Amino acid sequence: MSFRPVALATSLVAVVACSPPDDPEPSWGGAIDPLEAARDCVFTTIGTTWQRGTCSPVFEGVASWESGGIGGYDVEAFDVLGGTGYLMLYTGVGGTGLDEDPRVIALAASMDGIRWSRFADGPVLEPEDPAGQLSVGCTATRWRDATLHLWLVDEGQRIFHAVSLDGADWVVDPAPVEGLVGQSGERFVSFEGCSAAWDEAEQRFDVWWSGVVRRGVAGGYTYTAEVVHSTTSGGADVALDGEDAHFAPSGTDEAAFDHLGFAQPGIACLGAECAMLYAGWSRITVVGSSQVLSGPHQLGLALSHDGGRTWERSGDDLSFLAPSEDGEEVDRPRPVFAAGRTLVFLQDNFGLASQPELAIALVASGWPPGAEVDP
Repeated sequence: MSFRPVALATSLVAVVACSPPDDPEPSWGGAIDPLEAARDCVFTTIGTTWQRGTCSPVFEGVASWESGGIGGYDVEAFDVLGGTGYLMLYTGVGGTGLDEDPRVIALAASMDGIRWSRFADGPVLEPEDPAGQLSVGCTATRWRDATLHLWLVDEGQRIFHAVSLDGADWVVDPAPVEGLVGQSGERFVSFEGCSAAWDEAEQRFDVWWSGVVRRGVAGGYTYTAEVVHSTTSGGADVALDGEDAHFAPSGTDEAAFDHLGFAQPGIACLGAECAMLYAGWSRITVVGSSQVLSGPHQLGLALSHDGGRTWERSGDDLSFLAPSEDGEEVDRPRPVFAAGRTLVFLQDNFGLASQPELAIALVASGWPPGAEVDP
């Protein structure tokens, strides 16, 4: 597998520190997202303990390489000059956003999670074939050497690990990640996202993978989406965390919004306390060998007290957090704990059913997600 990386002339930290998002001409050339770059974002209370930004969406497809919208993405938070900065690697979908349209990986940075600057040189990772596809699975920062790690997916559903010092110049491992299996040992029919974090105490990455598994039953097959935990020092080698590694929907009430599975997990941990936001599935149809059609996608929450090895569902449908009215196409929640609150980035169709991955919204709560925000 070969990729064409794009070099960055300066480090990301210098970019964010010297080029605030409201600078009309950032020194790194980042194009300002034309979503009222200087606007204020007011968070209003929804439910009892959640807040939603009135500025949603905070990021949508406007550059030439993302004419079809925004696909998979992940957000990293880091300290910059005493404040919090955010880096986002995201999938730019070309064409009109169809499944077969090309996909590339691009870079953006923000000092508040609301106003974003794109790396103006364009995508940072592209397939050699202009019609090919590369998508962001998940990212994590290894603080001991300040390296950013990315797990990406190609059009063949192969997962690759990559590493960068600045977010734009990448080295991609030649061998794909292998050995991801479901609760009963079945291989994933399709990959449905991941979430990763660096464990400083153990000097390793925790990676939670989501995929659809197929089981034979009388008269055919059943499909479910599961989340499995693994550890890795980086690269293609992963070690699944035993029988308790799996978060699977067995025994879930068939009337539940997530009774067929948990996909696209977004996980944040403070010590051993972890929270997982996920897209809950109540319908799965597999076309061909791996094309998965699912829906509706509704937002769920699970909590862990052992570092993300075992989980307990809250059972609550949190789709009321979605900015759109239907709340049934919520995807890829990404919780980030910073400045005393949990920011949750999520994708929503904003009422445009033909483009369900159009934009990224923003909600907030305290810790864990759903707790009150500290005054």
